[in-house]
Amino acid sequence: MISIVIPCFRAEKFLAQTLETVEEQTYQDWELIVVEDGSQDSTESIVDKFRLKNPQHRIHYSRLEKTQGPSAARNAGIKNSKGAWVAFLDSDDLWCPTHLETLLLEAKKRQADLCFCSVDFFDSESGSLLGVWGPTEDDLTQFPETLFLRNYISPSGVLVNKAVLEETVFDESAEVQSCEDHELWMRLVRQGISFAWVSDLKVKYRKNHSGAATSNREKMFRADLAVMYRHLGNPAFGFATKCTGISQNYAYLAEALLEKRQWKALSFYLRSWCFNPWRLRQLRRLIKALGTLTLRLAD
Repeated sequence: MISIVIPCFRAEKFLAQTLETVEEQTYQDWELIVVEDGSQDSTESIVDKFRLKNPQHRIHYSRLEKTQGPSAARNAGIKNSKGAWVAFLDSDDLWCPTHLETLLLEAKKRQADLCFCSVDFFDSESGSLLGVWGPTEDDLTQFPETLFLRNYISPSGVLVNKAVLEETVFDESAEVQSCEDHELWMRLVRQGISFAWVSDLKVKYRKNHSGAATSNREKMFRADLAVMYRHLGNPAFGFATKCTGISQNYAYLAEALLEKRQWKALSFYLRSWCFNPWRLRQLRRLIKALGTLTLRLAD
């Protein structure tokens, strides 16, 4: 059996559509575990209606008394799961009908502990596709080094052996929230579990709505820097990779602050250059940012 874990926070707008894609799965040996992260809307009643439509499945709803973040919600779901495998699905994302079947077959075929696919970004209002997020050919060839640089594994595209999660679950500390999945994947890499990517399958990842996890870019880059610093001692990644990754994220954070016309962007551009001084592009970014902020101050 596959345990499907859905963390929810003010999820009533999109949850019913997400659950429809669970119901449409060609692989039917699943249970559903929905954990509401402290919010109070119609999520529970949506789950109740879904339970009535699917009496043949175990469908479990619970609610955390206060909001603790997606890590705590997912961990509560994992704790209540009874399946041999766990699939994660965010409350606003959508699966294609063969999602569970394809990932499970591939995991068994390749004897993988964690199987994942890419995602298609789509606009929440228009439904139009915005792009694909997943590993490139180089990412796969140089795995796991490239995973430090960029988190190309989205939770909604993951199927993982439950045994892997018995001891290693999502970190619930506030500093890594919004990048808690990246932190977990890097810990699992350190433990030596096997990963497999499925090329002919994609999840539809909803973008451009107020509750989107990626809407706060500054928070996201700060969280990913915290994740990278935690894994400076991780032997799965080389020294040059760690320097490149941290330099890159400092530059991203600086760009996010520059958009807000904040002078502290300069300090992060400087840190970016210090971690990768042989790359002159970082120094040019610092000089350009100084000029941009000076002109804005003059205005």
